[in-house]
Amino acid sequence: SIVNDIATSNESVAVKSTTSVELQFSEDCWVEITDADGQTLTKKIMLANTSATLEGKPPLTVSLGRAPAVIVTVDGVVFDTTPFTQHGVARFKLGEKK
Repeated sequence: SIVNDIATSNESVAVKSTTSVELQFSEDCWVEITDADGQTLTKKIMLANTSATLEGKPPLTVSLGRAPAVIVTVDGVVFDTTPFTQHGVARFKLGEKK
């Protein structure tokens, strides 16, 4: 039936409702990222010349201890942390519905 088809398609969309974040570090940097459910995806110091890719339920809450040393890519698009950075520390949310 049409109702069952709609329910099935909505369920498959819900499964894919994650935000992917890639972080590339040119210097050591403290990182903490939590998802919409408050689950910690990472909370540690990332070393220079390393990268990490994380995925979680949006919005993701991100804290970077040395933001200028990090290139943040969200779902394949580079994200400018500059507007969210004060004294080198950036705090922002990713994947919020507009």
